[in-house]
Amino acid sequence: MTGPGQASESGPVSGDGASSPPPAFGPVGTPYSRNGRRRRASAWRLRWLVRASVLMGVIAVILVAAPIGRPFALPVWLGGEKPDATPRLTDPSQGTSAVFAVGVAGARRAHLVATGTLPLPRAGTTGPAGYLPAVTHALAIGSPLAWSVWTDIESFGQSAWRDFVQVGRPITHRPPAVDFAREVAVLVWVVPPPGGLPAGLSGTPAPVPASVRRAPGLVLRGALLVDHIAIGLEVAPTSPDEAKPEPLASGLEGVPYALVTVPKDQWPIPPAWGTGTDPVMARFAS
Repeated sequence: MTGPGQASESGPVSGDGASSPPPAFGPVGTPYSRNGRRRRASAWRLRWLVRASVLMGVIAVILVAAPIGRPFALPVWLGGEKPDATPRLTDPSQGTSAVFAVGVAGARRAHLVATGTLPLPRAGTTGPAGYLPAVTHALAIGSPLAWSVWTDIESFGQSAWRDFVQVGRPITHRPPAVDFAREVAVLVWVVPPPGGLPAGLSGTPAPVPASVRRAPGLVLRGALLVDHIAIGLEVAPTSPDEAKPEPLASGLEGVPYALVTVPKDQWPIPPAWGTGTDPVMARFAS
């Protein structure tokens, strides 16, 4: 016999004689331990379902936010790269000046090797090789500049330099040395004014300020990668302090030009030179 408040073999007894509730977990194999395992397993499954639901929601948001038809990229808030802030260049068919096609712009190497004024072929004539296709293309895209690409020394020395640049003035020096095994030459000039188009062409050339047309030459301001395969040349008119206008024979109208060389390794995809679609574009620098 034990008195009130004394311990018994079955455990402590409260002062009112009622027994305490059974422990939540008992020895292995008892009903209490099996109920505890069930509760722990239910809690683990609930946590797993919550985490899986959150993960699926994040994946759904990424897939919805990703543009269709473009390579997948993580958003910035998940550690992805920030978008390129470089402004996109517009389609040349949509403007009245020579602008570049839509593409990724990146710096490229180019070299100005000659500048000055060249005499435009007389109105109604087709001019030397390379002149008619260049002016035709400039009219088609509304460009104030025309350009032609030269890929071999024979045609460059004769058609580009002797029959175009040096016409109407005495030949006082040889054409600039161009290593055509490694680079191409690009001749850029201002399009002829209305009434001075080659024979068979019609249309209104893009307007060019008189100050630009009377400039003593064009200078290179930059070279960009356009549309992954084309080189875009940015030129600007020179001031009288940078170059002096060359004298021309009477009756010939001169316009400023720039002769630029571009290394062939500047194109990520080797172009098919001489196909009539050589990947070069030109515009006035902004």
